[in-house]
Amino acid sequence: MGSGANLLLFYAHLPSSLATACGLQTLVDIVGPVRVFGAFVGGAIGKVLGHPGGFYELAGEQARLIDDVTGTLPPYDQFIVLGPEDPQGVVNRIRQATGLEAAIVDVNDLKAVKILAATSLLVYLRL
Repeated sequence: MGSGANLLLFYAHLPSSLATACGLQTLVDIVGPVRVFGAFVGGAIGKVLGHPGGFYELAGEQARLIDDVTGTLPPYDQFIVLGPEDPQGVVNRIRQATGLEAAIVDVNDLKAVKILAATSLLVYLRL
């Protein structure tokens, strides 16, 4: 794990979804160090200006979807869990192969739900 991830964690105090150097390093490996550093700087400026959450907006979708070891329920609390790749493609293939509607959602223990992808009927019905 890179020293940059450790340095950012020292100053950032990110929430549990990216609470360890390993989790942050995983994000760096996925989106690149320049984007993560830019998100850190932009997020800090946004926070000072009263706009929290800028780090996650600037770092990209995987920053919001990564579940670090400290933010995950067993048995996944031993692993860093990444968000899915191409969730819309997956639900479309499920629909095509089975005829069933499908959705991929990210749900956490804080009662936050994000719909990552859904087939057209579920979107129409608004899940």
